[in-house]
Amino acid sequence: MKRVISIIITMLLLISILSSCQNYDVIYEGSNNYPPISPLPGDKTEIVLYYPNNKMKFLLPEIRLVSRSNEELANVVIQELLKGTDKNKLRNIIPREVKLLSAEVIDDTAYVNFSKEILKDYSEKEEAFVIYSIVNSLTSISSIKKVQILIDGKMRNVLTKYYLIREPLSFSSLIVNKDYASPIDIVKQYYDYITQENLNGLLSIMKIEGNDNINYNTKVAYLKSNIDYIDQYNLIGYTMSGYSNNIEVLTGVSISTKEKVEEKKVVNFKIVNEKGNFKITETNF
Repeated sequence: MKRVISIIITMLLLISILSSCQNYDVIYEGSNNYPPISPLPGDKTEIVLYYPNNKMKFLLPEIRLVSRSNEELANVVIQELLKGTDKNKLRNIIPREVKLLSAEVIDDTAYVNFSKEILKDYSEKEEAFVIYSIVNSLTSISSIKKVQILIDGKMRNVLTKYYLIREPLSFSSLIVNKDYASPIDIVKQYYDYITQENLNGLLSIMKIEGNDNINYNTKVAYLKSNIDYIDQYNLIGYTMSGYSNNIEVLTGVSISTKEKVEEKKVVNFKIVNEKGNFKITETNF
């Protein structure tokens, strides 16, 4: 009898020891250890592509699922962008025959090299849409902040006529779901007000930095001198640094002075977007 009791006690002690050696972790849904549930299949990843809306007024995002691969994600994004969209509310803007020659990411900048077929006779708005469909799509990748566009392996000053691409460009929220407004319109308005001798009109489209009277009076005197000097103008051409909240517009202009002297000038305008309207902050006329 004593032997049976001894065996039972030994078994109970052994069970107790084994139980104390096990750690049972109860994980609640709110805890940090709760395993995340992926909303996407394991072999898929989500990318964002930008296309013009069907009325060609602004860019809109299209979210697309693509297969995961060892290929550079920047390369995948551009290849998908070039395939075009079949969404009714969107339009394709990059010519079908355009090829991606290479895509490489260095630090936070994507360098994308396109074939020369991307060079077409675009309008100003079309050129902006081509550029920013590329830039906005690539900068939707979290590791990419800027995009340098190359054509046939070479850097260009402008894509075709209006927008500079000689330096890397950043994401533009101004062109997404907001009607495209040409920055050159405010420059034309500037010259129109000068030839109309409309000082109040000029002041309405200027953003005068600082609140001191000296700065304000200096700007007024400068505008008056232009009014007294210019009789007529003809805008020859222009290029823009980008389409964002801060833009530089380089213009070539032919003017006729009040003394009937013909002059040609290169004038740089600095423009800001303020509450949906462009304002001129500086000009070197």
